[in-house]
Amino acid sequence: MKNNEKKHYNIRSGLEAIETDVPDIAYIIEQKLRKLAKVAVIGKWKTGKSFLTIQMGMAIASGAEFLGFKTTASNVLYVNFEVSEEMFQQRIQDMHHVLNWDVSRFKYLTITDLSLDLHTTELDEILTQSIAEGFTIEVLIIDPRWKAVKRDSNQDEVVNAFCVNLDRLSERYKLTLVIVHHEGVATGSDRAGKGSSVWDAWLSGWFKIKPMQGFGNVREIDIWSRDSERQSVMAEFDYPIHKVRPEVIAERKAKTDKAKQYILDFLREGTKPESEVRFRVLGKGHTDYAFWRAKKELLEEHNIKVEKAPGIGNRKLLSLVVKTK
Repeated sequence: MKNNEKKHYNIRSGLEAIETDVPDIAYIIEQKLRKLAKVAVIGKWKTGKSFLTIQMGMAIASGAEFLGFKTTASNVLYVNFEVSEEMFQQRIQDMHHVLNWDVSRFKYLTITDLSLDLHTTELDEILTQSIAEGFTIEVLIIDPRWKAVKRDSNQDEVVNAFCVNLDRLSERYKLTLVIVHHEGVATGSDRAGKGSSVWDAWLSGWFKIKPMQGFGNVREIDIWSRDSERQSVMAEFDYPIHKVRPEVIAERKAKTDKAKQYILDFLREGTKPESEVRFRVLGKGHTDYAFWRAKKELLEEHNIKVEKAPGIGNRKLLSLVVKTK
C-alpha cells in the first residue's frame, strides 16, 4: 500500500455475521499453523531450533507430515541469517538424504544485511523478485530474529517496529510467517527482555523446543496456537531430523479412532448439530485435535456427511451416511 493511499477497513455488522457463511480455517500444518499466521520456533542455544525449522519448511514445501501432523503443500522461502551458505546447503542435503522429500517448492537465501526493525526495502525486493521469477512465496521463514534486528531487541519500540514491518509484508504478499527466536538472547539470561511483551502479544502461535534432562537427544516440543489447544510432542533428535516416536503417533491415532467411534455411535441417534457433537466428544475426555481429525477422516471415508442447518448462516449438522448394499 502506498503512503498516500487510505486503508479500507472491513467493518462488518452483526446481521452480516449471522447471514453469511463462516469460512473454514485454512491450515498449513493441520490445527497447528493456520494460513497467514505468525508463529515462532523458540528455544535456547543449541537446542536444534534451526534443524526443526528447516524440517518444518521442507515438510510444508513437499506436503509431507511434520511431527506426525499433515501439511498443505506451499511455496516456502527460508531466509538464513545465521550459518554460512555452505553449512546451510549441507543441512538441506543431509535432511533430503534422510527424508527424500520433494524440495522443488522450498527455496532459501543466505543474507547478512537486513534490518527489519528499520525498514523492509531489501526483503520487499526479494519477495518481488521471487514473484517475477514465477515463485510466489506463501510461507516466509526468518532465522533467527535477533540477526534481523539491528538495534537493541531489549527495547519495546524496536521489537514493535520489527512486528509492524513484518505485518505490512504479510498483508501485502499474503505471507504465513515463521520466525526462529533464541530465547533469552536479548539479555543473556532466561528472560527475553522488555521487548518480549510486544513479541508475545504479536505471535499467533509457537513451537517451543526444550531438551529433556536425562533422556539423551529427546526433545519436548510445546505447540500452541490461538486457534487450537496447547499440545506437547516428544521427539528424538537424530541428526539431522527430529523423529516423533512411533508410540506417540500410535497413541494419537488411537485417540482419533476412539473419537471417530464415539461420533458414529452418537449420530446413530439421528442428525446432530456439529457444535453439539464436538461438545459431547470433548466431554468424553477427547482432545479438540482428536475431534477435528476424526471428523475429517469420517468425511473422507464417506461415513458421515455435513448438511446446512435450517435458518440463516451456515451452521452445520452432522449425520451418518446410509450405505446401500
